[in-house]
Amino acid sequence: MNNRSEALAARLEAGATALAAFAAALSETEWQTRVPKDGRKVGVVVHHVASVYPIEIHLAKLLADGKPVTGVTWDVVANMNSDHAKESDSATKEATLALLAANSSAAAAAIRALSDEELDRAAPVSLNSDAPLTCQFLLEDHAVRHSYHHLARIRAALDRLPDAGGDSRSVRGATDEGYDSIGLNIVLPFEQSPNPYVTPHLSFQFHYFALRKMHFLLRARAVAVFPGGFGTLDEMFELLTLVQTGKMAQLPIFLFGAEFWRRVVDFEALVEEGVIGENDLNLFRLVESADEAWEKLQLYYATREREHLHGDGAASP
Repeated sequence: MNNRSEALAARLEAGATALAAFAAALSETEWQTRVPKDGRKVGVVVHHVASVYPIEIHLAKLLADGKPVTGVTWDVVANMNSDHAKESDSATKEATLALLAANSSAAAAAIRALSDEELDRAAPVSLNSDAPLTCQFLLEDHAVRHSYHHLARIRAALDRLPDAGGDSRSVRGATDEGYDSIGLNIVLPFEQSPNPYVTPHLSFQFHYFALRKMHFLLRARAVAVFPGGFGTLDEMFELLTLVQTGKMAQLPIFLFGAEFWRRVVDFEALVEEGVIGENDLNLFRLVESADEAWEKLQLYYATREREHLHGDGAASP
């Protein structure tokens, strides 16, 4: 079994299953509710996700064969979606869920049949200004992501948003208010999938941690770190090292959940051992809530304080 293709297929199946489970429990009124800014009915959107799996897989297979994707533009996609909305306006829930099950299953099977070499093969894609994209990128950006994206929009339309954890909540507010948000996702063999609340055309996939971290930090004006595992610790300590050594300008760094961080990392012990300086503890702030972090962030940029200028005696915000 190919681990990468299996992981992609499993993520696609998980997204389709979540969408199907949510849609199956909707009332007829909810099924007929129109999604704000999209304009289509909830039922039509679910049918749309189900109906485009074959198209998305076809385009991915072109790249897997080293062939370019031509003639597909955002205008073409918009026209296709408009035609579909008219044709499927009266689609029943039963028929839609059956189509979703059949097409998502076929899509997952097609993905599982791809080799690593095919996933890595790239060719120009007209939808992305003829930029050469890999088969895996196209799959993740369309077939795999599609159900997650529309499920989030449907939940928002019905005011049925889940408590999806810190990462999702951090951009859900932007989605609710109609603003764009950017997602930098990492390709992993397990557990990681694109944030469903990220603006679709601003959801980027990375194969390498180093490049992903670089793009995060190039654009960051503040960093919020929530309790996590090896990946979280890796990113946090690399950021602290870059600021400590002057390789990048200082910026506000907030560690959420003081109890967790004090238990997992004994920062004071590092100072006592002499491996970091006492001033290095000013590189970050332990906070308990978004309100607390926001208050400190406003103060930071209002006064332009830079606390980690060794020996400058800057006041703590």
